[in-house]
Amino acid sequence: MTRHQTTEETQKNILRVAETLFMELGYQAVSTRQVARECGISQPTLYYHFADKQELYVAVLLEALRRMNMHLDEITGENKLSIEEKLGRVAVYMLRQTYHDINLRNMLHDIESELDEGSRSKVGEAFFRSMILPIVKVLQEVPGPEGGLSPVKLAFIFLNIISTGDREFQQMNGRANLLETLDQEAHRLTHFFLHGFLHY
Repeated sequence: MTRHQTTEETQKNILRVAETLFMELGYQAVSTRQVARECGISQPTLYYHFADKQELYVAVLLEALRRMNMHLDEITGENKLSIEEKLGRVAVYMLRQTYHDINLRNMLHDIESELDEGSRSKVGEAFFRSMILPIVKVLQEVPGPEGGLSPVKLAFIFLNIISTGDREFQQMNGRANLLETLDQEAHRLTHFFLHGFLHY
């Protein structure tokens, strides 16, 4: 293994460990000392890769958003699916992220309250590109009333509706049928969005 490969592997490991800690405990509760210890490296080694906790957190968020975007693009790019099927699968994916500790609401709260303006802008742009635009692409296929809400506003509303389901599912880790229940909830919320909210 070359030095470059070792450095790259160390960085990937730091991001993996830091994501788990940040998503489980929140930004405030995690220290770089704790991340370094969990990675089995020294703090100076961690600082070689990331200048401080904020830079590490931003890197974690950008990587999480990159992965989410990859999945959302795959879902929304399925030409054989109806609009409702695409949005339903997006909703299922988002709720499953909550189940697997990618807590979107907490993440967005930390972005707003913990990051400086430059970092918020950087992550905000990535969030819009990674999560909003794939949904906008689907919503542009929905025939809407003249002068109705823009697809961008509707995409934000859709995500907000889906996020209402995540609190309940954070409390359901013991249920054997959790994922089936979660999928049903995702489709129920999607149906409400398309046939209730959009046709009030």
